[in-house]
Amino acid sequence: MKKRLMSLFFVMILVVLNLMVTTVQAVEGESQVALGASLSEDQRAEMLMLLNDEDAKDVLTIDGTKVNEYLDDGSDDSVGIYSSAKVEFMKPGYGVHVFIVTPENITKVTESMYQNAAIVAGVNNVDIQIAAPQEVTGEGALAGVYEIFSQQGMALDQESIKIAEKQIQLEQFMAEETSLSASEISKFIIELNLAIVNAVDGKDELKTGDIQKILEELLESNGYEFTNKVKEKIYEHGVVFSKSSTAKDPKTKAMFEESLASYASLEEIFAKKIEVKDGVFQITDVRILQPGEGNNFGEVPLLAIWYEYALNDDAEPMDAQVAWITHVKAIQDNDANVVNELMEGPLPDEKYFDSWFHELKPGGKTDMAISYELDEDFETPIKLEFYNVPYEDKVVEEIELTIAGINQ
Repeated sequence: MKKRLMSLFFVMILVVLNLMVTTVQAVEGESQVALGASLSEDQRAEMLMLLNDEDAKDVLTIDGTKVNEYLDDGSDDSVGIYSSAKVEFMKPGYGVHVFIVTPENITKVTESMYQNAAIVAGVNNVDIQIAAPQEVTGEGALAGVYEIFSQQGMALDQESIKIAEKQIQLEQFMAEETSLSASEISKFIIELNLAIVNAVDGKDELKTGDIQKILEELLESNGYEFTNKVKEKIYEHGVVFSKSSTAKDPKTKAMFEESLASYASLEEIFAKKIEVKDGVFQITDVRILQPGEGNNFGEVPLLAIWYEYALNDDAEPMDAQVAWITHVKAIQDNDANVVNELMEGPLPDEKYFDSWFHELKPGGKTDMAISYELDEDFETPIKLEFYNVPYEDKVVEEIELTIAGINQ
């Protein structure tokens, strides 16, 4: 599994939202869907099914004119708009979760970019899903998300939208011109934005030399070497962002810091190799799957964990699923009277259906996934306890997961 610290229409969408949100009237538990105007009736029904909202009544329709209204990209009614989006407003502490239902059909954006933009934008406590019946870049869904927030009473500033759009283009450009992953790019941009926020505090604007110094220091601290063309693009973003109202908003600093803390926490978790008596575990991905997302066909959210398991040379044959179940407990300590050990859920990734219970030979290694059922508590962290020997009390490692920062 690829690691997510984490495709681009949400980056812009969520970045924009915090860059310019002034009033939020959305009600917890409410959701709204925006569908592309070019969808046939059958495709509309398919999108509503994929977005798990087949009974949706107040459905918005996004055409090329609406896309141009938000993105100023020259689109008109002759442009086909197929990508669609659903936004559900969640309880405080939920964070921002983004799920691309049809990743094979979204060609320019990754989930980490979407979510990063959402966090950069300061949009919290929302679940966002995106889908398309065919390959698209995603502008229709992006405009759809903007329109949903507008309909829910969020004032969208056109200048902020332009900044968000430019940031998306910058991340796309960096993906093409550097060897960094999408999550590494998103993290770098947040580091840049945070450094600018700190530098601009109490000032009307920064000098060009200040932004150049910030950029060079970030490149050195991360060990990155970019071409002059890439550095120039990043510098241009820094100049524009430094003059924005978002950079001068006192709330922005805390949001950036929280975002970076989530990245650091996940990086640390993914780097761990947890040794038990029979082998070694390494977590490779963690995410929350809402009902209808991925292989979650139930009615409650799932904590999905992807991991690698290597069986020791002197161990008896064992499959990776049994190894996890017998060596690991997932606990969410939100009851003062009892130990709340989470119940195991369905296999979250269909990729492993055929190999679920394949036994590893001594010295063998494989990838696997597991899930746990969650209730409505998205504030209490989840603790993974790794035991040296199955069903014994000796804990060899504990990992804490903060739910709001998982889908990074």
